[in-house]
Amino acid sequence: MAIVNMSSFNLFAFEEDRKSLLDELQRFEYVHFADTSELSESNDLDMIQIPGSIQENQEDVSKLSWMIDVLKPRAGELKGLKALKQGLKTYSLPQLESGS
Repeated sequence: MAIVNMSSFNLFAFEEDRKSLLDELQRFEYVHFADTSELSESNDLDMIQIPGSIQENQEDVSKLSWMIDVLKPRAGELKGLKALKQGLKTYSLPQLESGS
């Protein structure tokens, strides 16, 4: 059996996902766990502050997504000179009365 260098890593997850995540990693069979009981009792990981710049970026992405959804239906409309060349649509009285 060959000797292989080991690497360590820290994994952060939500408490409700902890058991299923640990079970899945144990099934992988290439992960060794140190004592995790001290991590669950630690208060260092209770509150994670999101930097303001990330929060602002998320708000900007949300606004842009909303704008895209609003403008997407108008994407096929003619604009500029093409719209002027086509002219205005004309409707007959029965079409106006029916609303089509």
